[in-house]
Amino acid sequence: MTPDGEQARMNPFVKFLFLAVLPPAIFSCQPKTGKIESISLDFPHGETRLTVRRDGRARLSYGALPEWLTVESGVFDAGQLAEELRPLLKDMVASEERPIGQPFGMVSCQYRDGGSGEYYLFHGEFAEGLFVTACRNLVAEEEESSVLYEMVCAQRISRTGGSG
Repeated sequence: MTPDGEQARMNPFVKFLFLAVLPPAIFSCQPKTGKIESISLDFPHGETRLTVRRDGRARLSYGALPEWLTVESGVFDAGQLAEELRPLLKDMVASEERPIGQPFGMVSCQYRDGGSGEYYLFHGEFAEGLFVTACRNLVAEEEESSVLYEMVCAQRISRTGGSG
C-alpha cells in the first residue's frame, strides 16, 4: 500500500519488460527437454560429435568428415540427455567473452516445432563419457573396417580398459 492507501501499480512498460524479457533471460540456456527432436554435441568444438535423435537413433562423426559410425538404437534418450545437459550448458557469447585457453564444445538442440538452440559446453569429462558409451555400443560392423573408428573410438576404448 502506498501512503495514501492505494496499491502501487506497476508501469505497463516495466511489466512488459518483466514478463517478456526476464523469463527468456532465465531460461535461455535451458533446452526444452520434452520438445527435443535431436541433440548434437561436439567436444572439443569441431572434433568428435555425437548426434542423438528423439527416436533413439544416434551416430558419431568427426569434424566435417562426411561419414559416421552408427550407435545401436536406444542407447541414448534425447530427452534424458537434454535433462543431463541442462545444468552444464552456457549461453553463446562472443569469442572474446569465453574463458581463455579452456576447451569448449557446442551443443545444438533441434526442436519438434522447427526451432533450435545452440549452447556452449565446457565439461569435457561429461562429453567424453558420452563418446565412450557410444563407442562401446556401435552397430557391430561399424568398428571392423572404419578409419573413422580408429580416429574416434579406438583410443577411447583402450583407455577405459576394454575392447569395442
